[in-house]
Order: sequence, then C-alpha cells, then structure tokens
Amino acid sequence: MRMSTRARYGVRAMLDLAMNGEKSPVSVRDIARRQGVSARYLEHLLLALKKKGLVASRAGVRGGFLLARRPAAVRIRQIVEALEGSLAPVACLAESRICRRAPGCAARRLWLRVQAQIVRTLDRITLADLARMQAEEAGRHRHL
Repeated sequence: MRMSTRARYGVRAMLDLAMNGEKSPVSVRDIARRQGVSARYLEHLLLALKKKGLVASRAGVRGGFLLARRPAAVRIRQIVEALEGSLAPVACLAESRICRRAPGCAARRLWLRVQAQIVRTLDRITLADLARMQAEEAGRHRHL
C-alpha cells in the first residue's frame, strides 16, 4: 500500500507547522520552500486540513497557517485520514457491499489485519512525537 502525495506532503506540512509555527502563522510559501513542494498544491492540502479542524488560518500581511491544536493532541492518523479518507488497503473493507464474497472471505480477513496495523501505528504517533523524531534526525545529520 502506498500513501499518496496528499498524505506524505500533508504530514510534512503539519510537521513544519509544529516546528516553525508555534508563535505565529507560517506562510504557505515558507512551508513550500522548506519542504520542496508546490505552494499551490500545499495550499490545497492545508485548506483540506483546515476543514477537518487540524489547522487554522489568519489573513493579512503576517497571515498564514498554524496548528489548531497542540502537536501532542494531533495523531498522524487524523492527518492521513483527513487527506486520504479511509485507510482501507482494499475497497471491500471500506464498503463490504461491493463484493459478494466479503462474508466468509479469508483474503478479506488478511486485509483487515493489515488495516488494523496501519491504523494502530498511525494512531500511536502524535505530531509532537514526529517533531521529536525530526529534531533527533537533524541532530544526527549535523554530526556526520
């Protein structure tokens, strides 16, 4: 299973806000520059995250985006689901009625286990945890 650029760039944008937007809003242009992502695409993602209550925005010269909650209160699962929708690796998990084989299907049980592991992993990690990991990585690379 692959996460789309929506999830990957959205998590990076949220991480950027957690690390750089604690005191004031951060412009889309600044996040895009640091993350190497199109500002137009990033703005689209941030607006989707805003609709889900994960980020807030401020207009004006010193405007931009900021986290709507403390980083410790944002689970990575929330970000990914806000941008990707269901975390089901196969369609029949999200909508069992689409497959007449769903009841009694061993393969479906396998995919349920895969989905449970993905959900569990993304639910265990908060944005604060990810920011700590990023700081550790930055410290490691400085010493190389």
